[in-house]
Amino acid sequence: MYEYIKKFTYIRWKTNKEESEYMSKYREPFVGFTYILGDNIYVSGGSEFFTESEPATEYWKSFCKKPSQAKFIDLKVVRTSDGSRYNETGFPEIESRTATAPGNDETYYFGEDFTQKPLTMELAFDDIEEKDFRRLKTVFANKTPAKLFFDEAPYKCRYVVSSGPSDIKYLCFDEEHLGKTKRIYKGEMTINFVAYYPFSVCTKKELLYANTENKEIAKYYDLDDNAWVEGSGLLEKPEDADIFVNGEAKLYNGGDRPVEWKLTFKSNGGDVVITYGDKRIELAPFKSDELITVDSKLHAVIGQDKYAQHFKNVLSEFFRIKTGESIIKVENAKDINIEYNYVYY
Repeated sequence: MYEYIKKFTYIRWKTNKEESEYMSKYREPFVGFTYILGDNIYVSGGSEFFTESEPATEYWKSFCKKPSQAKFIDLKVVRTSDGSRYNETGFPEIESRTATAPGNDETYYFGEDFTQKPLTMELAFDDIEEKDFRRLKTVFANKTPAKLFFDEAPYKCRYVVSSGPSDIKYLCFDEEHLGKTKRIYKGEMTINFVAYYPFSVCTKKELLYANTENKEIAKYYDLDDNAWVEGSGLLEKPEDADIFVNGEAKLYNGGDRPVEWKLTFKSNGGDVVITYGDKRIELAPFKSDELITVDSKLHAVIGQDKYAQHFKNVLSEFFRIKTGESIIKVENAKDINIEYNYVYY
């Protein structure tokens, strides 16, 4: 693990001799991260993905609202441990669903739900200027939800919001540089986040993808050291799953939890039946070539007539795609496409 951490931290800082010497001395406890807020891609000093090289650049830009306007910004900080280990909240907070009845000395239990997940990130900075110090406060004080990635698992996206005050401990002094005096900061910073969607999400489910411009296969994750790949659950190529042939497709959920899905298709003009294991959704006849969307999260079927009753069988049961491999069948439909993400604790 330490060799893996060394590689991440060294790659970013090797572009500057002084910083490289500093990091070569202290790099073992550091791991990089990427923080995407709007169209700004903030990277840590330890991030292997700082270099604007293909295809890693396109990967990070794809998470921005306007990828063509995305901008990479170096935060000039590194993520640290408490001295020997990194701390992580293993799973989200749990809220019990209970009820009581007047006069009854009993609490009725109806199960539990995951609610939110707190995250804490320890940072360190060395020899940053006044503008960099101010930017740290501005970036992490933002109330807008952001996307957070840690370099040891770059396929996992956490949707986070800054929560509570951040603790900053620092030294400030003036330093002569090229005949001018500039203010320098050294110190540590603790950032508290909360993920109201308490799981990590992987939207790029394949290690390789088809480049639409030149029709070649390229890497989504441009890493020389793929130590994380084996345990990630990601497929090598897009065509390994989710391709419908004669109304049937093999699905593959490489995450930790069953997931919601969205299915789109064109009707052949008759009843449409969706089968997944012992689950069955029967839909009333649609117009021929009508574009239909079935959304498991919303428990909704949407066609051209949004107010029509699309369920033929009131016993139709929505389902989640289980982890691992499974089969889905869609009868009397064409141009079928299914979308879902991997979800991790």
